[in-house]
Amino acid sequence: MLRAGAAFHDITPALGGHLAGFGAIRSEVSRRVWGRLFATALVLDDGAGGRVALVAIDFHAGTRYLAELVANELGPEIGIGIDRLFLAGTHTHSGPGHVYGNTLYDRMAAGGQGLDRTGAERIAQGIAAAVREATAELRPANVGHGVARRWGYSQNRSLRAFTNDGARPERFARTHVRVEELPAGLSEEGLAVDPRVQVIWAEDLAGAPIGAFATFAAHGTAIPAGQATLSADWCGCAVRAAQDRIERAPGYWPTATRRRRIPIGLAAGAMGDVDVDLPGLDIAGIVALQGTALAARVGEAVGETLERAIANARTALDTKLSIVTRFAEPEPAGAWLEDGRRLAPYPAFGIPALGGSELGRNFALDADVLASSLNLESRRGDYRPEDPHAPKLTFESAIVEVFTGRPAPVLPIRLVTIEGAYRTLQLAGLPGEPTTLFAARMERMLLDRGATSVMIAGVTGDYAGYFTTGREYDRQHYEGASTIWGRCTGDWLIEEVRALAAGNVAPAAGEAFFEAEGEYRGAGSIQGRATQRATRPTLTFSDGELCGVWSAPSGVLPPFGPDPWILVEELDGSQWVPVILGSTPVSDQTRAMFVERGLEGEKAIWQFRYAVPAVLRGRTLRFRLTALGFALAGEDAASEAVRVD
Repeated sequence: MLRAGAAFHDITPALGGHLAGFGAIRSEVSRRVWGRLFATALVLDDGAGGRVALVAIDFHAGTRYLAELVANELGPEIGIGIDRLFLAGTHTHSGPGHVYGNTLYDRMAAGGQGLDRTGAERIAQGIAAAVREATAELRPANVGHGVARRWGYSQNRSLRAFTNDGARPERFARTHVRVEELPAGLSEEGLAVDPRVQVIWAEDLAGAPIGAFATFAAHGTAIPAGQATLSADWCGCAVRAAQDRIERAPGYWPTATRRRRIPIGLAAGAMGDVDVDLPGLDIAGIVALQGTALAARVGEAVGETLERAIANARTALDTKLSIVTRFAEPEPAGAWLEDGRRLAPYPAFGIPALGGSELGRNFALDADVLASSLNLESRRGDYRPEDPHAPKLTFESAIVEVFTGRPAPVLPIRLVTIEGAYRTLQLAGLPGEPTTLFAARMERMLLDRGATSVMIAGVTGDYAGYFTTGREYDRQHYEGASTIWGRCTGDWLIEEVRALAAGNVAPAAGEAFFEAEGEYRGAGSIQGRATQRATRPTLTFSDGELCGVWSAPSGVLPPFGPDPWILVEELDGSQWVPVILGSTPVSDQTRAMFVERGLEGEKAIWQFRYAVPAVLRGRTLRFRLTALGFALAGEDAASEAVRVD
């Protein structure tokens, strides 16, 4: 019997660590958090030995090191080993660094050096908790795959590389919809994307929701580096928007079923050359708007599309499926392709990689032309057939390692096949950032081999740069310059996934390879400091926002999960009770609240801000600080009441 279970777990780290995603040059130390970061797991079991955990984490990537830690936490009794753990990042550029166990990523993606072992282990425990709870919740289920499209909120930032491969934006867009269904006014950049939100949806036999795993292609860069904000970016907003829609819609809830917040994992799709967008704007306009308001607008639109994809999945449910998971760890260095071509014997970045991408330039940005002060795009040399890196202008590899570290010597690749009587869905997990065209070619290969639907998730397994087509690579834009194993990398990956689809699975590496350059200690610790009490919090209401403030010793830096810190309460007669919206209490864990920390000498000033929805106007509210690290209890942990008018 087909069974499914789902759960989410808060894995938000403490403030004070470097954020990963915009590169070591622009990496900021986190000073605020906006919305929590979660691990969300959907576990599927076909009843005949096929089981998989589809997990989305609100980090830049899911790496082999984290997957290994999670698998060790789970143990054999869960039935989820390293080969059945599909760990995908949402690709937020506002997540923590130094937890990836890969010097290429821990050094290049965030300021500072080294591995935060304690932080990584705590995060792995949170991910494992989500998988363990989802497994415990397994129950008879119907499972379906659904698709909905969202145009105008993503754009191809590397159009010249895209067209260099012979693709034309409008013709490419027509592979997804008929020309008359395309929205008016889309730019070529807005057409040269994969607009699909794809979802795997599970519900019980009565029709009540269990959970979902979904993908959408866009970088998590709505919030810029300079805002130093720990956040799931637009992806977290999209999940909350879809959850709210499902919670409100009666069609999802059979009679007498208690409504609740449904676990929805939204992972990165083929976003290598795709940035966020808004209708009517270009890249320069998006750069000017980067911030949490942009993340909220993109997230709301994608969340509406995600709910539509789920509704479509409910029209194509299966009660009997077979699930096959395949996992391989090929070595890319010097690997041969079937036609005699070869990958480079060593990894290398090209000159354009120095400049960063459009929403995260490393140098002074000219918003009019969107080029760095040194215009590095398309800087390249001559094509030489004997050089697997040509026409990339490479740095000396020894010098590159000083700045970027070394990539893992293997590339973990995953393929999950979910087969029903009439439909076959294949979900491929790639350890890097696939571009739109490369992913389209990977999808076409799997469709030609018999799949009826294909989902491709990036940034699973160890991070290994970008994956482009050969002609995109020739242009040597940022994406091609960051395809570190050379011009044939994309074709080689397609061959490796094709081998997995055929059942040719090479043994996994005998021992996972991890590197760390000492210990990273970016954030503080609350050990030995829990007895140092914070001050009783205060609360004000102004300009539609609640603002709470408290102070604590500067060394008190508790991590945010697994429970809420800030619980909003209202007066019910003579009792204070949690404020409920939908079926959930209003807290910093369920709503997008700002929580910020500033320093004044030996004292840290904490505050939170929450935009109060109209439905709460006219009530008397207060908040309670629930984080144990601040050593507050009873009325000392609660603010005075304010009237929200």
